Amino acid sequence: MTFLPDDTSSNEQLEALQSLIFDEEPNVAALNFKDHGNDCFKERRYRDALGFYTQGISVNPDDNVLLEALLCNRAACNLELREKLRICYTRLCRALGINPRSAKALYRSAKALVKLDRLNEALDACNRCLGMDESNDATRDLVAQIKKTLAQRDAIEREKQRRAKEKEEEDNILKVACTARHLTQIIFPVLLLYPQYSTSDFIKSFAEHTTFREQIEVVFPADGPPANWDVKREYRIGNLSVYAVTRRKMLLKVGLKMTLADLFLRAGTSKVTTTGPSAGTKHMAEADGLEVKDGCLSFVLVPRGNVEQGYVDTFKANRDGHAK
Repeated sequence: MTFLPDDTSSNEQLEALQSLIFDEEPNVAALNFKDHGNDCFKERRYRDALGFYTQGISVNPDDNVLLEALLCNRAACNLELREKLRICYTRLCRALGINPRSAKALYRSAKALVKLDRLNEALDACNRCLGMDESNDATRDLVAQIKKTLAQRDAIEREKQRRAKEKEEEDNILKVACTARHLTQIIFPVLLLYPQYSTSDFIKSFAEHTTFREQIEVVFPADGPPANWDVKREYRIGNLSVYAVTRRKMLLKVGLKMTLADLFLRAGTSKVTTTGPSAGTKHMAEADGLEVKDGCLSFVLVPRGNVEQGYVDTFKANRDGHAK
């Protein structure tokens, strides 16, 4: 409602208000429009309230406090209606030009900026508001909401960068592999992880056609002494299980007779199960592969039995989001 209706014969209230534009002082007319706008706002008639506040501003009151209130209230209607948010913010800037310490104008400008996805500016407006009134709960709640959104976006960006780095590392390994393919078998750096004791071993050269048994026997020779951290003397070639994690977080148990080349083929696809009310259960294969972290392949070694079962259960719980 930018203007009041011309046909007011059936509405004495609107007729009386319209006459104020011509018969009353601007401040008196603006105040009456503001009061009627407030009544509409309380009844959630935001578009009608917007029309009254707009009429109040249009009569050009010279009372700056009144004009500030009309501008802030009109912006509140825009926020409730979720429309013309850029204009809403501009009007709030006008209110702040009248009174830079207007808490309402700062808070509502912050809300408009949030809806415009200008979160850092919104946070600045909130901080200015709280600088004048630390106990403003609505503003404090808005700050918490903004910070949560910023933190979520930061986490998404970090994950995006991590994936990009991982992809770059995989591409570099692939380039080396393609070059080496013309010369000899491919060699990979590998980490053997022992989560039971939070330690690991680094293998500089793990050839693609070497079996896991051959490689692990070098680290844990059958006739050699146990590692100084292996207090239970469980890490022996005949007592160990090996696991690999794919990019899709599939956990693969690796046979000791397998080579890296065998494992690459096995990890290349993951079986994904989908269900639907009409299609039933479907098993599909999707592209997958081994995880590469910091330029290395990594494999988990655990003693068979309870330790192995505990590792598998914990991995699946963390992957599926049910870790306690």
